[in-house]
Amino acid sequence: MERLQEATEISLANQKHLKETLLEYRSLLDLYLNHPADKDLAMKVSRVAAKLLEEVKENYLLESFETDFISELTLFAQLSEKKGIPRP
Repeated sequence: MERLQEATEISLANQKHLKETLLEYRSLLDLYLNHPADKDLAMKVSRVAAKLLEEVKENYLLESFETDFISELTLFAQLSEKKGIPRP
């Protein structure tokens, strides 16, 4: 019973952290959508998206989110992997 309780507490802590990261992502994304020319902000969004996507995967929650949202995170996360935004 102790192990179950401990595992549940760890899972809850992970989900709370995931929620905080999700709220941070949404906040940054809203700012970016209002200032799309801000490349620094775009990179912040992409780094948080990569972090959020990783947390979702680590907690086995991919199926808990809409496919479009996971695709959005993946797209932004790819920008952080490239270490910059490509210029036209």
